[in-house]
Amino acid sequence: MRYQEPKKIDMKNMSIEEIRNYRNEYNHFANLIGLTITEMGEGYGVTKMAVTDQMRNPVGSVHGGAIATTADVAGGSAASSLGHPVTTLDCSLHYLRPGLSDCTEIIGRGTVIKGGRRVIVVDVEVSGQDGTVLARGIYTYATLDN
Repeated sequence: MRYQEPKKIDMKNMSIEEIRNYRNEYNHFANLIGLTITEMGEGYGVTKMAVTDQMRNPVGSVHGGAIATTADVAGGSAASSLGHPVTTLDCSLHYLRPGLSDCTEIIGRGTVIKGGRRVIVVDVEVSGQDGTVLARGIYTYATLDN
């Protein structure tokens, strides 16, 4: 797939559904690994991704990078639900349990805990399809609009 430059947008004048559709369309890395934003509301976002064999590490658990990406996209969707294009500024993710062979889907949830004009802080959680929490963390996003 050839890179497609994102179109210029004004998120302040978009509905949350339009923001979700835009983020799903132009997040090329998320599209590559099958990660989608399934739900967004003001101050929160939910993502889902099926776990394939290629997403497992040498011991058979879900690769930490897949979990971190899920957390980042969930956090970014929560942050952008406030009407700003954002980029990750910082993150701290704690892996709590491995996603073993019975883990076939991972779900990310992000909830804004501080929504500022320049910086947005989001609590994130990644779980397996059975609700087992695999990781928790805090992601910080910088807003990119003026």
